[in-house]
Amino acid sequence: MPVDAGLMTPGFDLSPGRAADAARAGDSLEGAESLGAAFRIRREARGQDVEHLSLATRIRPQYLAAIEAMRLDELPSRPFAIGYVRAYASALGLDPEEAAQRYKLEAPERDPVRAAPVGVDPERDPSFRMVIILGVLVIAAIVAWNIARHVMNRGASAHGTPPAAQARMVNSSKPPTGPVSLGAPLPPPTESTTPEPYVTPGLNTTPGAPASAAAPITTPAAAVGTPFDAKGPIYGAPAASALVILQASKPTSVVVRGADGAVYFAHQLETGEAYGASTLQGLSVEVSNPATISVFVGRALKGPLPAATASLSSLAGVAKP
Repeated sequence: MPVDAGLMTPGFDLSPGRAADAARAGDSLEGAESLGAAFRIRREARGQDVEHLSLATRIRPQYLAAIEAMRLDELPSRPFAIGYVRAYASALGLDPEEAAQRYKLEAPERDPVRAAPVGVDPERDPSFRMVIILGVLVIAAIVAWNIARHVMNRGASAHGTPPAAQARMVNSSKPPTGPVSLGAPLPPPTESTTPEPYVTPGLNTTPGAPASAAAPITTPAAAVGTPFDAKGPIYGAPAASALVILQASKPTSVVVRGADGAVYFAHQLETGEAYGASTLQGLSVEVSNPATISVFVGRALKGPLPAATASLSSLAGVAKP
């Protein structure tokens, strides 16, 4: 293959008869034992040194010397090493592609063994450890919150009143059956008292009488003997078996006591509500406003309660002939 012989005469070729001479002179890449030896023989045959070729190729002298000695571990990465071989071959007058192919044959590419990163220990990575600790803390907080909520719900259900019992207490309208300790009745509110009758100024009942002596205007009341008309709940004994019935025309507090002072009935009767007593012996009634309580004996109206405190037997005796 014709090549540039450098200091040799033009037209010099590598014919079969002169192969030995060309090998000795370094004119062929195939004749040398290695690519680096062929470069060294060629450089020495041309009378050039490494420093001169370093300036021409702009490659460091230690890299050129490493190529000639085939110390490939001293070269940079493989792409740079192949480029250096091409540039060195061109500077020596050799075929750069042929030199690159021989370099690849003599130094085949191998899978590089990548070293582990320096200063990184996966077992001691602080960020990984922190992630694990945060995950454990979050799980522990969720479990503790669920346990605390469960305990609080159990405590509230244990100390509170069951819903069924609360419903029975709210919906219960039956009076107490046994003695109940109750204090003295409170005085009636001002709104519950009967207002003063209105007197029209200048209206006199008799000629020459002063205006203040005018007769009060009264509202008609139910006639005595009117049968009992249930207008609301009846506490105590039913109306059919009650000897005395007390019915409220306005909201009034009613307390029924025994002879020993024990309370048998205490309730705020609303308008139309009534209390029936089947037993009269030793019982007395106390009300906040007697004018608002109508007394029925034998289910017939006998009039309003005469006083704030009265015995039931006396109320029944009024009706006796």
